Amino acid sequence: MNDANHLEAWLTTAEVCARLGISESTLKREAAAGKWQARKRPRPGKKPETVYPPHEVAARGVTADLRAQGVSFSVSVQIDPSQMKDWEPERITALFNSIATVLAARFGVKP
Repeated sequence: MNDANHLEAWLTTAEVCARLGISESTLKREAAAGKWQARKRPRPGKKPETVYPPHEVAARGVTADLRAQGVSFSVSVQIDPSQMKDWEPERITALFNSIATVLAARFGVKP
């Protein structure tokens, strides 16, 4: 498959922005910083257009969905209050980091 055919499935700037709910300037800034594998897709009689790989858009879409919809969860932990008085801040941090790791794994994002 030549590069032009391969790029046919890639998404335009407008499509990426619509799917992720971001502005064109944000996308262009991220692309300039090397955060995207942007390519130029040739168009007969027109200037080439910038396109973005669908797999990257899909991966970032999970994060956008989480931002838009939020995540609801409930955790019930029963701890004897006499034990909690001795908890160091690091132990509490470890508990919440563990919850974040589980949620990140569930939704396929980095914590």
